[in-house]
Amino acid sequence: MKKSYLITLLISLSCFLFFCGFPSISASQSKPQQPVTSGANVFHWQLQTPWGPKMLLFRSAQDLCNTIKEMSNGQLDIKLLPVNAVAPPLQLFDACSKGVIESFFGFPGFWAGKIPEATFFGSVPFGFNSFSQYDIWYWNLGGINLARESYAKHNLYFVGYIHSHGAPSDLYMKKESPVRKFEDFKGKKMRFAPGISSEVMKEAGVSVVNLPPTEFYTSLEKGVVDGGDFFARETNFDMGIQEVTRWIVVMPSYKPAACLEFAVNMDAWKKLPPHLKAIVESAVREYSGIFYQRFYLADLEALEKMLKSGMQIIQMPPSEEAKFRSRSMTIWKSWANKSPLASKAYESQLAFMKQLGIVK
Repeated sequence: MKKSYLITLLISLSCFLFFCGFPSISASQSKPQQPVTSGANVFHWQLQTPWGPKMLLFRSAQDLCNTIKEMSNGQLDIKLLPVNAVAPPLQLFDACSKGVIESFFGFPGFWAGKIPEATFFGSVPFGFNSFSQYDIWYWNLGGINLARESYAKHNLYFVGYIHSHGAPSDLYMKKESPVRKFEDFKGKKMRFAPGISSEVMKEAGVSVVNLPPTEFYTSLEKGVVDGGDFFARETNFDMGIQEVTRWIVVMPSYKPAACLEFAVNMDAWKKLPPHLKAIVESAVREYSGIFYQRFYLADLEALEKMLKSGMQIIQMPPSEEAKFRSRSMTIWKSWANKSPLASKAYESQLAFMKQLGIVK
């Protein structure tokens, strides 16, 4: 009788978990925070981003900080700082390396001039065509180890990457500067992040301007650039891209996936006990999926709003995208030659792309 009762109980519990789902670590679903255990050390960090408080990127980063605090029962308290709070966006890497801030949330491509391999950690234009492929490369094919080895040389711990948008990155062009084919890019002034993206566009004759994300709007408004790219559709709409551009140039294979980063000063990281390190790594890994889900929906809504505001889509033909891809593969190789770790990242990604049939 008891055996039958236990079997029934186990089946009922399994059905409950199957239909109701397992508990999430997200802040909105976690248990009320418990007081810090008496005698436990409390760690206070500052984390800066390149984004302003109104952006979904910033708000989602705040949720991540809240989740880590709750999971640690208040033992790790991370104060999120907006753009320029301590250091300019393109100096976050150095500021964290020197211990001015304990952590930062940025884009690896920003540091490509300092560590060439970083361009492979963030986004390879015309390379991987989905976030799941980046997931596999990072966690199953050694990408995370290469990133951590690279950042460790600069007194940083690369905790993990976080997906940045739900739709492929578009290009945004001013009314008088539409681009419909490869040749139309010649002579245009455009904003791109440092690294492979910039080099690919230079091959098309673009005069590339490397600007922090927060300066993209004003550079368009003042005529410093004719267009460019900046992460997600939602991010661009919130920034007011519809006020200063007309054309949404869709090139699905240009940058269908891009990874942000969560990095920590190595000295601060080493001071954490093992259970707090595990909490940070687990939270960052789960929030990569949460970010993607949020941006997927937000990007759909943003596109609708853009079109209602009067913006128009230019769909780049596959034959024109192919012109970019053929040139980009040469540039991948040139960046691979810039450092031993860049070469390892390139060879690893290229081998996987061949397995996927992306390149021959």
